[in-house]
Amino acid sequence: MSDLSTPDLARVSQQELDDLIRKHLFFNIGKQGGARLVLKFRDLSRLHFRGADLSGADFTGSNLTSCHLAEGKFNGTVFYGCNLLHANLEYAVFTRAD
Repeated sequence: MSDLSTPDLARVSQQELDDLIRKHLFFNIGKQGGARLVLKFRDLSRLHFRGADLSGADFTGSNLTSCHLAEGKFNGTVFYGCNLLHANLEYAVFTRAD
């Protein structure tokens, strides 16, 4: 039997993720208040990424089980050691992603 839960990883809420996605967008376009999205070793399972452009973000070691990543842009994004089991990757772009 496989346990997909990750009690040792800090959970991120959908509201927190939405705010971080907005800040990453500002970062990518050089707008004040922007910040690169870095969520290392976090539980992001079952969250919706809303087709965002998260190129250059870092999700190292995070749990992205059953996430909705469809139609997102993840060019150069770091997914090293991530769990993407059952994630929806339909029409997403992962050029030069790790």
